Amino acid sequence: MSNLLYQPWIGPDYGESDFGKLLIVGESHYFYHKEKDYTNFTKKIIHGLDSSNANDFYKKVGYIFNSENYLEVWSKIAFANAIQFPFVDARQEITIKQYKTVEPAIREYLDLTKPSKMIVFSKRIWDIGLPENITWGIFVEELHDKKNKRSGTVWKFEYPNGYCYGIGIHHPSSRNPYFRPEEWRPLVNEFLKKDYIKKT
Repeated sequence: MSNLLYQPWIGPDYGESDFGKLLIVGESHYFYHKEKDYTNFTKKIIHGLDSSNANDFYKKVGYIFNSENYLEVWSKIAFANAIQFPFVDARQEITIKQYKTVEPAIREYLDLTKPSKMIVFSKRIWDIGLPENITWGIFVEELHDKKNKRSGTVWKFEYPNGYCYGIGIHHPSSRNPYFRPEEWRPLVNEFLKKDYIKKT
């Protein structure tokens, strides 16, 4: 039985770019209307991104990878939101029941997309939804960008048919610290360039 309310987006160039197989994980979907097709909602949102309708999350994430064109990255990566509940507001409090959907969902996303690396754009998901005592994840290292005062922990995650290395950073709507793509770009680039297979 699937743990997913939302199926992941897998870009047409996934695994064929310099990013390799990169899975990006967000926090939650929220709706201003009644949605009839939750299963394909993530795919519909990413497939429909253009310069006129993207919200700040997709723009800021995209600008981390390309400072001039935030749309470019989305065809090259897989994307999914962690919480398997529809939200009605972007600032909605997350319940324990909702947090409990994160771990099994992410593990299923990993098995579906089979990434080599994963970036989770939510400290709440990273710190609470993926607790340190999960049996299929182990700590690898902490990365620091001293210039911009940004850091993130790297973990190795196993899923049914493989493993990947993941890092968790702040949500793009974060206000403490305020999220500026240029300040996170060096840390993300360092993570993407590292060859953890040789290291571990």
